[in-house]
Amino acid sequence: MESSAINISILGGCALAQKDIHNELRFPTILKTQLSEENIKINLSLFSYTDILALEEKVIKKIKKEKTDILIIHIRPQPFNIRGKFILKQSINNKISYKINNLITGTPTIYSDSDHPLVFNDSPKKGKFEELNGKLGRLLGLHKKTAKVLLKKIYAIQKYCTGNEIELIVFGSPSQKNSSFADANNFYLDSFLQEHLTAAAIHYISCYHEFKLNYTTFLHQDGMHLSSQGHAFLGRLLVKEVLIILDDKKIILQQ
Repeated sequence: MESSAINISILGGCALAQKDIHNELRFPTILKTQLSEENIKINLSLFSYTDILALEEKVIKKIKKEKTDILIIHIRPQPFNIRGKFILKQSINNKISYKINNLITGTPTIYSDSDHPLVFNDSPKKGKFEELNGKLGRLLGLHKKTAKVLLKKIYAIQKYCTGNEIELIVFGSPSQKNSSFADANNFYLDSFLQEHLTAAAIHYISCYHEFKLNYTTFLHQDGMHLSSQGHAFLGRLLVKEVLIILDDKKIILQQ
């Protein structure tokens, strides 16, 4: 690889390797392709995470292993919404059990992203029980408490990035049409992160409202996964933000 290439790492979820979307139509490939059209060469590294509250551990472990110039974090809606439920589902020794979310009385238990009992692969809406479970969590303010813990994790990541000359971009969760409580949570989180990250001079990309307006084209019929148009939209947003960062770096170097 050429030393002049920009090293970009993207941390996200299933959208990074979405099986029903061809690779060239996924937003990471769109980012790389459109930057190459601007004569900007990049080395692209993709990695996923499961628990939204294990972000700090996952990021630092990953970027210690490889050179990163720009780190892009996609705030996955599904783990956030599951963390905000009243009752949490867990699997220990292949046995399913349930527990009350300890955010109600204190701080959440944060497990290693690679070894934790919480089940994060359930759909946000899986029958009346899960919808009620999510709405009860909202009534108790668990989505707000989860957002505050997440914000602290992002601040810690930003501190690490600053110390290692890494630019950080965070882009938020889109609107969801398969669950009313999940969509309401995503709206809250987007507004919360936009306010606090912008104030902290962290690059934040909001996409909730555009997905809300264009959900029939940006989302699949399941109301949760991205369509090719949704990928294209995210790709364009990221290209714009990366170009802003690179332009700022040029100005600093010229000074």
